[in-house]
Amino acid sequence: MARRSMSYDAPERYGRLIEPRYGQIADALVAAARLREGEVVLELGAGTGLVTRKVAPVVQSLVATDLSREMLGRARRTTRSADNVTFAVLDWGAPFPFLDCSFSLVLGGLTYVQDSRPALREVARVLRPGGRLALSMWGPAYHEKRIMNAALGSLGAGRFPTAAPGRAVQRLERLGFRWVRRTDIEIVNRFGCVADYLEYRRGFGKPLGWTASFHERFLRALEREALRTATADGAFELGWTQTVITARPPRRIG
Repeated sequence: MARRSMSYDAPERYGRLIEPRYGQIADALVAAARLREGEVVLELGAGTGLVTRKVAPVVQSLVATDLSREMLGRARRTTRSADNVTFAVLDWGAPFPFLDCSFSLVLGGLTYVQDSRPALREVARVLRPGGRLALSMWGPAYHEKRIMNAALGSLGAGRFPTAAPGRAVQRLERLGFRWVRRTDIEIVNRFGCVADYLEYRRGFGKPLGWTASFHERFLRALEREALRTATADGAFELGWTQTVITARPPRRIG
């Protein structure tokens, strides 16, 4: 089944509804990266700049990249006080426009870079000897994925793709990355009610390839599934599993 990618068609709405919920995810990635003064950092999938704002005050310089020019526009507006940050549109499906050994750290927050061998080879190329990679991805199974799959299944539309952190670790190791480490983190997000959760989901926009009417049907089905696990007072707790992977680049020969 093809990956159902979100459109992220409204950066301001994303920043208002989703970004505040991702604070714990960003904190886990930054902690795993073990930032150091004087670092030169490349960030993949910067989005609206949540991780960017946490990293910029610590490091020497940061190149924050994303495929979406609109998302980077919001990131730029929210990091105006950071004069060590450069923003660039980057499709990591293509060769990176950076010289070899340009960065001491590459960060990737909730991207799919770990699924792409060409992208990982580019990461290895632009990392300095002794540099580091730190990335976060969704875990293979968690509460929200279960209710979203149940909602989609009730419409006869299959399931969302399953993340595979184990395969990501294997892919890195096969490409020569060293000291590959995986950590799974359980996170709980609390919503005042199911309606608040649905508003959060709307912040992602309509998934690519979906019609507006099907998106609304999915959200109604998701509401039914969420209500099954709401507390007696109507509050809703959303469980996530995050995987953080860290690694050192392959040894350079010659």
